[in-house]
Amino acid sequence: MQIITGAKEFIFLNALPALVPSVKHVLDHTGKCIKDTDYLNDILFRVKSVVTELFTNACKHSGTETVKLTVDINDDYISITKIDDGHPFNRELLVHPEGEKKLLAYDVMHNLYALTDGENTIKFIAEESDNEQPDINNITEHFGLLIITKCANEFLYHYDRLTGQNVFTVKISLIG
Repeated sequence: MQIITGAKEFIFLNALPALVPSVKHVLDHTGKCIKDTDYLNDILFRVKSVVTELFTNACKHSGTETVKLTVDINDDYISITKIDDGHPFNRELLVHPEGEKKLLAYDVMHNLYALTDGENTIKFIAEESDNEQPDINNITEHFGLLIITKCANEFLYHYDRLTGQNVFTVKISLIG
């Protein structure tokens, strides 16, 4: 596999009409940096799913005019970081005791949990569901976060109280 390492920062308009062109821009950059791998399509699918959901959530919830996205590629991972100055993600989750796991969402196959992981930081984890009779009428709002969590090797949210910034960080492994 050939990898061009380094970080690139993008500033995108935070509006639904800009979503598809913004995702394409990130995919073009990623495709230029990663070549000659049998699983490039899998990597690009995961990047596309993650970036689409991060932008969709920003458009729906942040209330900002722009979103900063950084794509940092090294030999092992693609790290995607989305930063905005909008409304913080569920403040109630940030004050839970460290290590406490709270159910956020579920579908017929998975449960999505928020795990308090230090001060003002949440780690999202997905676990297979053993519920054979889920109530699909109550599938919650955070389905996009479940998609990101399933596509990522690591997915964190951090609220920086000093700057008021929301920082979502996703890591996708490049190691087959």
